[in-house]
Amino acid sequence: MKKVIIGAFAIGIMTLVLLKFDHMHVSAEEAISHENNVKIIESKDIKNYGKIVLFEDETFRTFGISRLERKFGFLYQSDGGTFGYSVEAGKPFKATGMGDHSRFVVAIETAPRSKIKYIALGNHLKGVSQTAPYHLSLNDVKSHSKVYHVQKVKNRYALFVLNKYTESNWNIRAFDKKGRLVADKLFAGEARYVNWK
Repeated sequence: MKKVIIGAFAIGIMTLVLLKFDHMHVSAEEAISHENNVKIIESKDIKNYGKIVLFEDETFRTFGISRLERKFGFLYQSDGGTFGYSVEAGKPFKATGMGDHSRFVVAIETAPRSKIKYIALGNHLKGVSQTAPYHLSLNDVKSHSKVYHVQKVKNRYALFVLNKYTESNWNIRAFDKKGRLVADKLFAGEARYVNWK
């Protein structure tokens, strides 16, 4: 009788462990998707948490970001994300973002022939609108480094992990290799090419 009780207890514990580990994975790719062919473009470690991962879904030719919580030091569990984004025809880039109380993440894919080499998040300009031209260069952005976050585009993507969400951080500017503004997405607006003389 004692052996039966110990055996039932052991089976119960094993069942709980298996249920708990069911959604945990050794690789980040598996934690993001079981069904699609996922390629990790970039990941950034988050202290005492896990990773933020920018990935490409090669099955559907889309991209997204995933928050992966590290468990027991070597397993990953998906803790939310975005997926299914791609650059629309005629647009310079596509952005997706997500956040919580401790971080705001933005991922951007640029169009194949957009000539975009740098992406900046932020804004120091007053009164900028969707309808009026304005002047901004990468040098201007760098001279206001306290309000901008700049990334060089790698393989058509940029990934930002920021401390918090602000309206300013949802202003996106894209620059060519000479630092000229070629595209933007102002807060609550659409991504667009800009060609002002």
